[in-house]
Amino acid sequence: MDRKVKYIQTPLFSNKEFENSIRSAMKEDLIPKPAEDLINEFANEKTKKLFHLDSILCSISIKILNYRINEGLTQKEFSEKLGIKQTKLSKLESGEYNYTIKILWEISQKTGLNFEINTNPA
Repeated sequence: MDRKVKYIQTPLFSNKEFENSIRSAMKEDLIPKPAEDLINEFANEKTKKLFHLDSILCSISIKILNYRINEGLTQKEFSEKLGIKQTKLSKLESGEYNYTIKILWEISQKTGLNFEINTNPA
């Protein structure tokens, strides 16, 4: 027997109900804090510094990845434009690559990207 079932999708809350539940959760501090807030509140100084370094590396990687995607380039095409191997570009986009000033300068020259790095966490 072949039966077709139709599902009706209805929102669980109206927009007003959802908005009120979010406001209530915020008042009761039920919404998770951003990782940066938790690190600042609970971590020791060494962990805070490592978190800040990871934050810098990830922001650079995201900028490079967004550029490639916005330009509609594959990793292979973008690595050729930069004059590097695709495996290195993969590392650059991973957020785990420890950039040198030289590589950032070279990427900037070939893409027009501007990298601003704040080495002193607020």
